[in-house]
Amino acid sequence: MPKKTSTDSKPSTPIHDQNMTQPMTQTVRITDVAPRDGLQAEPVPMPTVHKAALVRAVEKTGVAEVEVSSFVSPKWIPQLGDAADLFALLAPFKPNGILY
Repeated sequence: MPKKTSTDSKPSTPIHDQNMTQPMTQTVRITDVAPRDGLQAEPVPMPTVHKAALVRAVEKTGVAEVEVSSFVSPKWIPQLGDAADLFALLAPFKPNGILY
């Protein structure tokens, strides 16, 4: 098979999508995943109170939703093994309108 060179390729043509011409909605929903996705990659579990402080800091940024944790086996993801305790710690102070 012959090797392609830059002169063999065609110029790229934008693909027209009917949906792209529709007006955007007036709102954008932002979900922060740092407490769940970011902390599960840490080499050791973070103390629950520190996770709660991170969630509260994220809430102050104005996001609509925070992925706080995940109910997974601590055997598989020890960093999220305190999910029930974390939700219990956050529940009394959860701002109205924010989703966990």
